[in-house]
Amino acid sequence: MKNSISIIALLFCFLTGSAQCGTWRWAVKTITDGTDKTLLSSTPEKTDITTLTKTGSAPHKLSTQRASDEVLPRQSDENRQVTIDCYIYKVKTNEKDRDYHLLLSSNVDCSGDHMDGEIPDPNCPNLAGFSFLKAKYTAARKVALDIKTQTDAGTVVHVQITGVPFWDALHGASGGAPNGREIHPILYLKKL
Repeated sequence: MKNSISIIALLFCFLTGSAQCGTWRWAVKTITDGTDKTLLSSTPEKTDITTLTKTGSAPHKLSTQRASDEVLPRQSDENRQVTIDCYIYKVKTNEKDRDYHLLLSSNVDCSGDHMDGEIPDPNCPNLAGFSFLKAKYTAARKVALDIKTQTDAGTVVHVQITGVPFWDALHGASGGAPNGREIHPILYLKKL
């Protein structure tokens, strides 16, 4: 009986705590906001971390993470795909929102500009009807896990990323861009 209670308690904690996907502008972050067909059919623009982190700033209404911001629609600069060549120096896989968080740098020695890139969990409930996105996120996460092994050993990995620029509220994220820009979601990840 005691073991059964322990198992039930662990299952409850898993289902109600760490198992939750994100919430803040979640449909925008996962491209389940109704823009998937037009956004995913666009040709990615070649850019770099420096341009993304030095150009523009988060719209004023996104300057903090307020509950009322959760429903804000996709902003105009979030309605495109970009491709960047950069360096991953850390991969975090145990985040509360179940995303894989990749810390990106413009330089191999990590002395340049920085930003975050994130890959949603393909098993999040809001992705149930989006098999194409689930396949993209699954493939990208597989590459990220391989890269994590290398970054955990202190190696910085040169990659090419294709994804969608996202304005996140400034919240002191480790490795985050000073203007709040992220690549969220990452749709394609390849080691160079």
